[in-house]
Parts: sequence; structure tokens; C-alpha cells
Amino acid sequence: MDAECSQLLPHVCRVLVDNRQLMTDDSIYEKLLDWFKGLLGTVNDCMAVSTEDLLSENPCIPELFHQVLSIDEADHSLLAFSVRLVGVLAAQEGGFKYLMRKRKKKQTVHTYIPVSVPRRCASLHCVSAGRKAEHSGDVTAVLSGWRSQSVQRSTVPGNRHRNSDDIISKMFGECIYTSGTWKDASIRRAWIQGLLSMVQHQEALCFLQTGGILKTMLDLLMDSSLFVASAVNDLIAHVFFTFVKLTGLSDIGHVSDLPAVALRILGHLEKLLTCGVSQSVTRSLKALSAIFRDCSDTMARVLWPRIAELINSLLKQKPSHDTPHLKELLLAVTRPPDVCQLAVCVLLQPLDSVLRVSTTDFGQPAKERRILSRLRSPRTINK
Repeated sequence: MDAECSQLLPHVCRVLVDNRQLMTDDSIYEKLLDWFKGLLGTVNDCMAVSTEDLLSENPCIPELFHQVLSIDEADHSLLAFSVRLVGVLAAQEGGFKYLMRKRKKKQTVHTYIPVSVPRRCASLHCVSAGRKAEHSGDVTAVLSGWRSQSVQRSTVPGNRHRNSDDIISKMFGECIYTSGTWKDASIRRAWIQGLLSMVQHQEALCFLQTGGILKTMLDLLMDSSLFVASAVNDLIAHVFFTFVKLTGLSDIGHVSDLPAVALRILGHLEKLLTCGVSQSVTRSLKALSAIFRDCSDTMARVLWPRIAELINSLLKQKPSHDTPHLKELLLAVTRPPDVCQLAVCVLLQPLDSVLRVSTTDFGQPAKERRILSRLRSPRTINK
């Protein structure tokens, strides 16, 4: 980060938490996230500065998180932005450990605003232009106005969170998913996106197993918001394979060889798949599709026999059950040739069931049965 951006960033953080102003353009948060991701991407490529160094050299960033969490009724867009940004910063192990530190004492953010503002750091300028003039072309004039109007915040309203708690636990632990803000789907989706960014290393995996986070993640499969339920599929698949990868289990020949968390995820999806409730079955099929889309051929060979048995049982009970989502799952497992053959056999189960119960409608069921038998033979599939 260059000198101008370093000087501007503390002011941006103060603008974001200043509840006297109105933020009318939520796209500002997306621009800021993109700016941080681009900055961290450049840092990672050059290997010059770590996320830990970025946070220690810019204390206004963790202070922003503390202030957002201290507000009794924080703006939901700002809270969602903060959760996602914490996930991005915690993707590096060093940044994760820094944000896990206890806050020993209150920090004071010193703001410096240059009179003549450079045109670089466009996203920062966009925010620091003030919430009342987000689209103003005269950035220097607006910043000068902010400099004359800003006051030092000696106290932060509310005491919902204790200062001794670390930022990671506040943003992703029990205190967020048991609060009133959790009712907002945007907060739940931000929580998912933050975890998806953060779960990249062993420290994050250990944190994931504390405080009911895994249970909350799995419960979101049945969320009333389709956007949330859809987003959590990718998180579940990512967590599943990250645990497999980082636990060092490279030689997995059977489902029982999977790490405990992966087995817990698989068991939960199997439970939904066999519960008999249409919505639960649909959500399970979608999550399984996400897992099979990302897994290797070897992992597909390990997982599919166990899942295929449950799907066969499901189709025998109700052949037309969730056909589009079942089709999506079967398409996801068609990469390894041997697994593809097994998937085709499952795909033919509904046709077999239709022929058994439709002797009147089809006229010549025996002929269709012979065709089905030929299609299901391994020699025909190989062709």
C-alpha cells in the first residue's frame, strides 16, 4: 500500500462507522472489498508484505471491526461488509492469528486527511468523499468538509460485545449467529462468504470445529433464503475437501478413511437424503452435486457407491423425486468412466420403475423391458 492510501485509509474507516451520515450506495462496500482483494493479491504475489504486517501497520482496520461490533444496531450492509473483509484478511494464517488476538485496551485512531488528494486509490476516495456526496466529482472539497466536520469519537455506543473478545470469534462465532442481526439473510450470506475465504489453513479448520460453527453451517442448508442455501453448498464442498487435503489423508480407499469432519458432513447429507421430506432431499442433492463437481476421480470412486445405494432406494420409493436435481448430481459424477457406468445404471432406475407400473399406457411393456435390459448391460454402456 502506498503512502497516500495509508494516509487515507484511517479516514475511510471513520466514515464507514459514522452513524450521523447515510450510505445510499451499497456498491461502495463491494468496491472496497475488491480493492482489498486486489491489494492482498498483489502482496501475495510479490511476497513482500504479509496480511499480518498490513494489519499491524494499519491499526485502523482492526479498530473498524471493533467499532462495528460495538454498535448495538449496526447497519446490516456495514456488518456484512466487515464479516466478509475479516474472512479475506484471515485467509492467510498470519492474518488469522492477528485477528484472533485479544483486544487489551481501546485503540485511538488518528486521522490525517491531506488537503490535496491524489487520484489514486479510487475506491478509498469514493468512500471518503462522504456519505452525503458519494457521486460528487470534487473529491478535494468534500474531504476538506469532512476534515472540518469530523469529531473524535471518545466512546462507542453499546456494550453488546466485550472488548476482550477477538475479532474472529465475534464475526463468526456464537455471538453473531445467535444475535438479532442473524435474521437478515444478507448477514447469513456474508458469514458464508467470509468462511469460504478464511478456511484455507489448519488454524481456520481448528476454529471451525468450535462453538457450533459446523452445525450452523449445516443447518443453513435448510435456510428459508434460496440465496443463502445456494451459497452454503459451495462452503460445504470447500470445507469437506479442505479437511481432506490439510489433514494429510492422501490415500483414501474407503469412506471410513475420511477425516471426522468430512464424515460428519457426509452423514448429515445422507440423513437429509433419506428423511422423506422433499425439500430436505432437494437441498441434500444440491450439496452433493457441489461436492462431486469439485472432487477428484479417486474421491468420486470412494464416495459414489455409498451415495448410489441411497439414491437407488430413493428412486424405488418415488421414481420422479427431484428429477432435475438428481440429473445435476449424476452429471457431476460422469467424469471417471467406471463411475459413469454406475451413474447411468442409477439414471435408468426411473425408466425401469415407469415400465413396471405403466403396462396399460405403453401397450407393449415386454419390448421396453428388453430395450432397458440392453441399455443396462455393461457391454452396451461401454459402446
